[in-house]
Amino acid sequence: MNMSYIIGPDIALVWPRVKDMIERACDITLTPGDVYESIANRTTCLWLLTEDEQTIAAMTTQTKEHDGHRWVEVMTIGGERFAEWSGDLQGALERYCKQEGADSIRTVCRGGMAKWLKTLGWKQKQIIMEWTDGR
Repeated sequence: MNMSYIIGPDIALVWPRVKDMIERACDITLTPGDVYESIANRTTCLWLLTEDEQTIAAMTTQTKEHDGHRWVEVMTIGGERFAEWSGDLQGALERYCKQEGADSIRTVCRGGMAKWLKTLGWKQKQIIMEWTDGR
């Protein structure tokens, strides 16, 4: 498997291959259109995991900073066969984190993903709660 990342207008070349993966990973605060624009505008990085010219997974990240603390935030991640590539992805994220001068990697995720991330050494820091009016 090969891992690469894209930032900027080249997103148009690969978007048809990753749009569905990204869309499934979006939540109420993020749309696929938001993700596309932020990659095209160079504020978000799109990571691709490919094998034999087929896209296996796609992930988006942003580097953020607040109060002197810098981190890489995983915004979306989607694909197939997570167990096969999650360790390689973790290693790539750790290297990227250091390259960006960040000291941690963060994400907001669903329960199933949280279980996988814990096997890779991630720790739960907060719980996000939501109330809706039923609509």
